[in-house]
Amino acid sequence: MDNEYGVLINGKHTGNDYHLKWMAPFTIESPTVKRHTINVPFSNGILDLAAFLTGNDVKYDNRRMEFCFEREGNYTQWDIITMKIKNDLHGQLCSIIPDTRPDWVYYGMIEVETEKEILDAPYDVVITVDADPYKYERYSSLEPWGWDTFCFEDGIIRDYKDLEVNGTMTLLIPGRRKKVVPIFDCSAAMSLGYGGQTYYLPAGRSKLLDLQLGAGEHFLTFQGNGRVSVDYRGASL
Repeated sequence: MDNEYGVLINGKHTGNDYHLKWMAPFTIESPTVKRHTINVPFSNGILDLAAFLTGNDVKYDNRRMEFCFEREGNYTQWDIITMKIKNDLHGQLCSIIPDTRPDWVYYGMIEVETEKEILDAPYDVVITVDADPYKYERYSSLEPWGWDTFCFEDGIIRDYKDLEVNGTMTLLIPGRRKKVVPIFDCSAAMSLGYGGQTYYLPAGRSKLLDLQLGAGEHFLTFQGNGRVSVDYRGASL
């Protein structure tokens, strides 16, 4: 079962740990766009108030995910393994990493349903997830990463730890779809220039709530003397 596709859920693999065979369907739905509309009399169409409240920062409801598996076994074996899976996962907020994209991680609430109708037939295990609308890069910019999970199609190598600032240093951060507020950890106080604005960064950990990095390239210019680490994890739909 080690060579079968599966899903890593809270560190437990559906194939290697539970010996489940991945079957169709494999569903990751798109999150629904949050809207608040009103019908204005004597006007065309409808008015979406969400656009006035959030600008171009679209908000989303949770997304639904579903993974279907089967396994051989009699009724006793079915009860033993499904009890273990339910105790581990059912009703738990989990990290979910499909083998198809090991460079991304989803987060959501797990529900487990099982069924066995015939003694000699395999039994089914269906795992559904009420998931965060975004999927997140598996590793933050401060965590070690490896080539085994890196995607050469759209992967981004991030290494923003202990960057030396000796006068002026500019850091390029390629952003993802979700707007993220990075966390700065400075060995000494320094200034940060971004988007025509200058910000003060104290020694230690801090964040600037006005500095939200979304899609596109972001150039952050640090001025001072010391070291800075920037904790950033991109997220995409």
